[in-house]
Amino acid sequence: MIKKNKIILTAILSLATAFSSAQSFASADAPSVNNTANKEADLYSQSAIKIPWASLGFNVIKYLGNTYLFSREATSNDYPSKTTVSSGTIGFNNKGNSGYGASAKHDVHVDYAKNEIDAFGQTSLLNWLDKISIIITDSSGNDVVSSTATHNQHVNYSAPNSGWYTVRWVNTAATNWDLWVQVWKFGEPGYPTFYKTSPNNTPQLIRKTDGKEVLAVEENNGKTYILPSKTHKNYASINKKNSLTAKDLYNQLYDNELKEQVSVFKDFVVGDNIIFEDEIQSVSFDSNNNYTILGFKDASGDILRWAFNGNLTKELQANSKIMLQFKVVQDIGTFETLDYLKEARESKAAPSIEKYIVKK
Repeated sequence: MIKKNKIILTAILSLATAFSSAQSFASADAPSVNNTANKEADLYSQSAIKIPWASLGFNVIKYLGNTYLFSREATSNDYPSKTTVSSGTIGFNNKGNSGYGASAKHDVHVDYAKNEIDAFGQTSLLNWLDKISIIITDSSGNDVVSSTATHNQHVNYSAPNSGWYTVRWVNTAATNWDLWVQVWKFGEPGYPTFYKTSPNNTPQLIRKTDGKEVLAVEENNGKTYILPSKTHKNYASINKKNSLTAKDLYNQLYDNELKEQVSVFKDFVVGDNIIFEDEIQSVSFDSNNNYTILGFKDASGDILRWAFNGNLTKELQANSKIMLQFKVVQDIGTFETLDYLKEARESKAAPSIEKYIVKK
C-alpha cells in the first residue's frame, strides 16, 4: 500500500563559520572562512543541482588555504516509509585537521504536505558538553524549528506544504558529529496522514551496518537508544578493579558488531564502580559559566570533554594524570550511563569535582 517512489531531493552539505547574529549563534571567526562560504553558496544553490538524495554523496566545504571543496561518500537509504541520509563524521571547528567550521546545512525537498522532516546528530555518549543546535528553515527563509539536542535526540517538523526546506546544525565546540536527516512519508497516498509511535515502542530497524540490523527504541525522554547486539555484553573479560582510560571507557560502550556506541557497558552493570585514570590533554576555564573543562583523548581520536564546577586551572594542568571514581547507574529503561554524566545532564550544571576525584 505504501508508495515506493523515491523522493527527489537535493542533498547539499555546506560548512561555514558565519551565521546570523539575529539567530544568537557564534559570529564568523575568519574572513577567509566567510569567503569560502560565499563561494560555496554560489556553486551549490538549490537550483544548481537536483538529483535523488538517496544516491547522492555529500559536497562539503573544507578550509585549507584557497582549496575548499571536495566530495565524499555518505550513508543513504530509501525505505518504504522514509528516506535517510547521513553526513558521516564531521569534525566541527577543526581548522588544523578537517578544516570545518561551526555550521553545516542540508537542503531537502518534501513531495507531500505532512511529510515529516526528522533531524538529529550522533556523537560520543561520554561527551557531556556536546549539545548541538538544529534549525529547520522553510523556503521563505523562516526558521520553523529551532532546538538544542543531545546525542540521538530527534528534532521533527511536519511540513505543512511540499517544497524546499533547509536543515542546519550549529556546534561551537571542537567535536565530531555524524549528522542525520530523514523524511518520513506521512501524508503520501497509501500512507497515514499522521503517525506517532508510543514511548517504549517495539524495536525498529533504523539502518543496516555491514548487513547487521541496527535496532532502536524511543524512550520517554524523547531520545532514541540503539539496542546492543547479542555479542556486546561481556564481550571482553577484564579485572574491574583496574583503572580505565578514556579509550577504555569508549571501548566499553562500543559495540563491535554494530560498529557504534550503545548505552550499555560491556563488562559493568548498574552499581559497579569504575576507576578512571588518564592523562589530561587540555584544561580550560569558562568564566561565563564558571566551570573548568578537562579534555581526554578517546579511542576514536576525538577529545572527550568533561566539565567541573569552578576554576580548577591552578590545581589541574595538561599532561598531568588524574584519577576519578564513577558509578554505573541506570539512564532509562535498560540503558546505562555514569553517575557524573547523569548528574550533569539532569541538573544542567557542571558537577563538583570533589564528589568524583580520588586523592592519592
